[in-house]
Amino acid sequence: MKINPDNCPNCGCETRGRNFCPDCGQANGPIRPTLRQVLTDFIDDYFSLDSRLFKTIFALIFKPGFLSTEYNDGKRMAYLPPFRTYLFISILFFLIPTADTPTNITVKGTAINEVSETMSFELASGDSLTINFQELQSNTLYADSIGNHLWADSKESKVFKLIGEKITTRFMINSLLIGSCEDKRSSFWNALWSGLSRTMFILMPVFAMILFLLFRTGTLNYVNMLVFSIHLHSFVFLILAVKEFFVVFTGISVPLVHVLIIGVYGIVALKKVFNQSYLKTTLKAILLSSIYLIFMFIGLIGATVYAVYIS
Repeated sequence: MKINPDNCPNCGCETRGRNFCPDCGQANGPIRPTLRQVLTDFIDDYFSLDSRLFKTIFALIFKPGFLSTEYNDGKRMAYLPPFRTYLFISILFFLIPTADTPTNITVKGTAINEVSETMSFELASGDSLTINFQELQSNTLYADSIGNHLWADSKESKVFKLIGEKITTRFMINSLLIGSCEDKRSSFWNALWSGLSRTMFILMPVFAMILFLLFRTGTLNYVNMLVFSIHLHSFVFLILAVKEFFVVFTGISVPLVHVLIIGVYGIVALKKVFNQSYLKTTLKAILLSSIYLIFMFIGLIGATVYAVYIS
């Protein structure tokens, strides 16, 4: 089909003498762009000083609550959409390198000696590994684990009967290996790290619901609360990313500074969006955090169980 160069290829609107289509906004460029043009468009869209990405990140860091207020007022074109902002920052956060590496341990078979309370593993590499249950009790990571209770209760365990022998055995084996093998422990932390990203994404709507109950107004609905939740979680991930980057590349850790920054930022952002007194905002923020921590704890348990199972 022949395309009229005086009309937008996307919607057909007349574009003669215009840089952009007045109807759909598409740039009025050649039908067959060069590689240089594609790369230039990419850099301009994401890394130019006037791009929405830089404007969004700057506002997110230095103007608490500003992005949510702008979104609520309908001023949305100058900044990245909330979910895209969260996606960009969360990917950045979870891509930061760590010292841990995935394990290469793969179990082919196991054997339990109930007399000596040991478990022997036949590994896919051809090696074998024997673990003494009593010696493992000094390991706090294992002492409170599912594997500990399953070993102690054996097949009389209620958990064993509830979820089945196959899944229970896998939990027990992985728990034993996590408690005794550094490589397996590294795999567990990596799996937990990955699970936490999904947990935090699921918890954002929960945070928004708590926010809606505590800061409900006649002009803002649940979606407005969700937008604020996304922006706040984006800032949290950004601060944690900076902290992790600093620790990885300098080896210096400054405890709890990020918690203080997040706490102050959250109160200022809540004050900006909901326009209540600082005293009232602070008290509600403490209650909000307390309730949310309960859900985070439940999510952490779920992520931990998941990490033990797949590690």
